Parts: sequence; structure tokens; C-alpha cells
Amino acid sequence: LPIPSGGLLIATNHGLWEFKNGNFSHRLLDLKDVGKDIDQLAMSPDGGLWILAKNELILARDETTIHTTTLSGLGAAPRGRAREIHTDSNGGAWILNYGKGIWHVDAAGLLTVLDTHNGLPSNFVETWFEDREKNIWIGTAAGLVRVRPRWFQIIDTQFSGIGTGVVSISEDSAGNMWFGRVNGLTRWHDNLAVDVPLPVVRAGFPIAEVTIAPGEFPGEIWLGTVQSGAVLLR
Repeated sequence: LPIPSGGLLIATNHGLWEFKNGNFSHRLLDLKDVGKDIDQLAMSPDGGLWILAKNELILARDETTIHTTTLSGLGAAPRGRAREIHTDSNGGAWILNYGKGIWHVDAAGLLTVLDTHNGLPSNFVETWFEDREKNIWIGTAAGLVRVRPRWFQIIDTQFSGIGTGVVSISEDSAGNMWFGRVNGLTRWHDNLAVDVPLPVVRAGFPIAEVTIAPGEFPGEIWLGTVQSGAVLLR
């Protein structure tokens, strides 16, 4: 994880390390809670460092622990998957563990779990994204969800044109939302979803599992695919 000082923070099963100027140093901070395996790191826009260690999420700032949240029931990552941690513009953290829904801890340490018990269409969360209007988009194996403070919307995947199996989410410079699906690509603008035809790159290997990133110029979008490499759409 890059840090403002110019070094890198590295999470290991022997604690937290910093690599800077060609040297490694053990970063103990005051994190007595981090004398254990560290799974993931993330930096929030306000300078907070989120540390996921086993089933605890720790927020540190200026080498001081702010709070520790116990994530009872989060569990280990399933085989072939990794737990992910993302940070939002409000300084909160979002944890994805495939099959366990999505876990949100705000900057004050308040934990909220979104899963099928409170409306998430599937506990198998594939992707997370925050757009310029601070909407949180969650792609699951059974459809798409948009989250705002005190507001939760399941996008009607049967009729919206997006379909199920959203595996990647991005936003371009024009404010269009792009959703990579298991077998396709959808552009969303002003609550209207449009299916975008994908080119045939290799005979016998249709583009699948689309991962999206904005291009260098307006209107460009990069697609990372299974079996078909990277594709630039203009």
C-alpha cells in the first residue's frame, strides 16, 4: 500500500512492515492488536489507515489506534478468493468476503452488515465502487445494488437490462456508469441501462468476466476479459 511519505506498507503474517529507501522496517506503531496475521490494508482519503487482521478491523491515524471493530462471523476467505477492503469518501471501510455479504465500518467504528437477511440480492459480492456523487455500487452474483446514506436500492435486474452477475463497476469522465457482467457490458446513465455489444476477439472464446477501467480520453473504456485479453472501446 503506497503511503504519503513515499514508502510502501506491506501486510504480512508477521505484522506490518514499511519499505522505504531500499530498506524494510517493522512498523509497530502502538498497534498492540496487530501482533497477528494482517490480511489487507487500505488508506482512507482523510489519512486513516484501515488494517484487516483476522476478524478484527483496526483504524489507525498518525501511528495511533483510533478504534478496533470485531467482525464476528466474517470468517476466512473461501478457496480461490481473497477478502477485499475498500474505503469511501467519508473515511469508512467496506469489506467484501465472498459468500458473507458486505461489511461496512464507518469512521466512528459503527458496524453495518448488508446481506440477504436485510435485502442484498446475494451474499456473493463480486465488486464495490463509489461514484462522484458518493453513491456506493455493489455488484453481486444476483444483481446490482446502489447504496446512499439511509437509502438502499436494489436495481431491478430482470427489467433494467443489466442482468445478473455484475463483476466489475467503473465510471467514465462523462458520468456514465459501466457494469461488467459475466457475459456482457452495460452502460447506465440517467437510470437507463443500455447493453453494449462486445467485439469478437477470438473465435470460440466470447468475451466474459468483463473488468472495466476508464481510458485516457473521454469516451474510452478498457475491458479486461477472460480468454480474450484487454480491449479498448471508443
